[in-house]
Amino acid sequence: MGGLRSKPLVSIIIPAYNAAEYLARAIDSALSQTYNNIEIIVVNDGSADNGETERLALSYGDKIRYFYKENAGCASALNFGIDVMKGDWFSWLSHDDLYMPEKVESLINALEENKLDSDRTVLACDSVLINEKGNEVPCPFKQTRGLLTPQQSFAETLLIKTFNGCGLLISKRVIERNGYFLPEYKHLLDREYWMRLALDECSYFVVREPLVKNRVHSKQITVQQSAVLYDEESRLIEEYISKIGKDKSKDCFLFSLCCFAYKRNHYDHGKRIYKRLKSDGFVGLHERAQLYKYILIGKTKNTLGRLYKKIIRR
Repeated sequence: MGGLRSKPLVSIIIPAYNAAEYLARAIDSALSQTYNNIEIIVVNDGSADNGETERLALSYGDKIRYFYKENAGCASALNFGIDVMKGDWFSWLSHDDLYMPEKVESLINALEENKLDSDRTVLACDSVLINEKGNEVPCPFKQTRGLLTPQQSFAETLLIKTFNGCGLLISKRVIERNGYFLPEYKHLLDREYWMRLALDECSYFVVREPLVKNRVHSKQITVQQSAVLYDEESRLIEEYISKIGKDKSKDCFLFSLCCFAYKRNHYDHGKRIYKRLKSDGFVGLHERAQLYKYILIGKTKNTLGRLYKKIIRR
């Protein structure tokens, strides 16, 4: 079992791009943590805002560590932060999101209280959604609580609710074993990484309380570049078909990927995976029922998804 020394250092990494509107509130929420052994790293990802992001970050002096890099996207900024972090644990905070004061402490306590293996467990919490004004908005999706096996974690992030990146704590040793975030993903850089950790036999432990405020607004990169999402999903499915390979012991992971393909209307991928699973003798009545469920969800998701996004971003 991975050792845990008393009060490990937690590195809170804030990737920032044209972030002046919300960045101060994000930094303040990090500084307000009840857990006091933290470092706060702001990585300015080449902001094009006449120096506003930089001036705001520098106004915090030695309360934070500030770095500037050329623009290359969120994954690149996170990877830069990982390279310079001094902590035992990685904690991501988007520049437009907020931590509740107990976020870090609650997750560290969960590790100790539940005697979890820090080398094989990702700590997680759910989030509440807020809009541009900071008002809470409804979210119909709830994270499963408690300890999730690697197989359950893989399915969770594909089919139920993707783990909120800002709600996680990840051991530096887990990151060293699994490598960096992939810069070629703009929408799915988080989901891909959580899938990668699950395939590495990491479990996820989700505490009961939502401890992050996740802001949704029209200026987010994922909104402005929404047209590339479908192609990214196709690339993700193809990549994980290859990663899982022909290992029959991983068929449960492959089945979740198959359901995701049907849910997201990637029917050619779904049919291909289904054919492989059927030849392995994996598909029974229960699995077929699950697939039909996600086919139905896929057929209705476009209209409902657009309506939901309009409502929450009002």
